[in-house]
Amino acid sequence: MTLNNSPISDFPASRWNASLQKWGNTAWIQEGGIEPSFHPKLLGWNTAYFLAGRNVGVLPYFLPFLLGFTAWGRERGRWALPLAVAVAVLGFFVLRPFNFYGGGGAIANRYFLPLYPAFWFLAARPARVWPAVLVTGLAAPFLLPLWSHPTQFPIGNDGRYAHVSAFAQRWLPYETTQSHIPGGQDVAMNGVWLKLLSHNVYRTDETRLRIVGDNRGELLIGSPHPLERVYVELGREAPVKIEVGEQVLRPSLMSPDGSITFDVPLGAPRAVHPMWWTWDDYYLYDLDLRLPGMPPIPVSLRIEPAHLLLQKSRGR
Repeated sequence: MTLNNSPISDFPASRWNASLQKWGNTAWIQEGGIEPSFHPKLLGWNTAYFLAGRNVGVLPYFLPFLLGFTAWGRERGRWALPLAVAVAVLGFFVLRPFNFYGGGGAIANRYFLPLYPAFWFLAARPARVWPAVLVTGLAAPFLLPLWSHPTQFPIGNDGRYAHVSAFAQRWLPYETTQSHIPGGQDVAMNGVWLKLLSHNVYRTDETRLRIVGDNRGELLIGSPHPLERVYVELGREAPVKIEVGEQVLRPSLMSPDGSITFDVPLGAPRAVHPMWWTWDDYYLYDLDLRLPGMPPIPVSLRIEPAHLLLQKSRGR
């Protein structure tokens, strides 16, 4: 079958390259489409996120695949099915370490969907009822929004996954290695990379942020060097205390313009691994902010590593 006069295209083969330039090329074979890597840190983190990632984890969103093992039989080579799935998943980790799940457009892990039916062929005898009931109960905290609205498009109005429950958002780890999780905005600020993981923190332009008062705001901070603490500067509308995780912090500096600065310790990094723009290690920290007692209005937010602020003060 050729492209000329074919029902699958509306342009001749001679215009193929021009059409790619116009519409773009999303094929794996394009330049940069495949980035093979056997980096041990990427393999380790991607394995963890593949199993229990907040947005693409197989255990939260494909838990019924375990039912195949409850009726598994060793006869007729059924042992080869999970082995084949494992090899295929490893191939995604190696060939596309920064997008092993296929991006948006499907529920959770799009690349796992064609592999999912293999587990139903593991069964060699009738399955019992109680494992199905148990699996349903375990999956409900993660999949209840999808079960309640099965026809809802998986990407919500705010650009984030609509099928991710509040429980999953709170307790499952965000996939720091993945570059295509919908809804997360990237911001470069004062030598650090920020990923905005909550719609309560948003960008007004390339370098300005706002956080909505009395709401939880979650950010991911990335740095090419380890960080012990950051300074969080809030606008004059901010309260005189903030909550960072379980900590309650008071201001360390109040400026004449009314802005308030808090000294926020970060603790140990949540993850350390290369990123999609560099093969050098990046140190990644969770920052969970809340402005208690403040009305739900936006207030300016600025984040700066402590060592940069010290350098500026010494320069003066």
